[in-house]
Amino acid sequence: EIDMPNLEVLSEQENCSTTKITKIVNLGIIAIVPIRAFSSCASLTEVVLPSTCTELQQQAFNSCTSLEKINLDNIVTLGNGAMGGCKNLRTVGSLKRLETIVAKNMFSGASQLELDISDMNNVTYIPEATFSGCAKVTGVLNIPKCTGMYNKAFTNTNISRVENIGDA
Repeated sequence: EIDMPNLEVLSEQENCSTTKITKIVNLGIIAIVPIRAFSSCASLTEVVLPSTCTELQQQAFNSCTSLEKINLDNIVTLGNGAMGGCKNLRTVGSLKRLETIVAKNMFSGASQLELDISDMNNVTYIPEATFSGCAKVTGVLNIPKCTGMYNKAFTNTNISRVENIGDA
């Protein structure tokens, strides 16, 4: 378990595949989870991000295959592959502050991900296959600020309808 209440800056790591971290409960007042900070943490099941954290950079939690729960409530930017390969992801909290999703397949294949996307209305761009295969993703798609949405972004989800898609 990681509990660092006074942490202000987190360093990049290549990956943590050899560690046995199972839970991250306190990362102090960090604003960014940097490139590959927790990549390949195979034992990691839960992450509680501080309210000050607004960005997950490239591959921040990539290939955390046991990760089931992470709170993305205050995340504005999801970097390339930040959540890629998190196939057991079930809960991410709310995406209401999310504006930028950098790369395709962000949550693709997370078939147990339960998420109502109805409050995801600040997103400006949705890459290819972002939620593809996420059968438990539900809600009404209302993204008035979106200027680009790509092929198969919501394939095999349970979104009930589309109400507003900006200039996409």
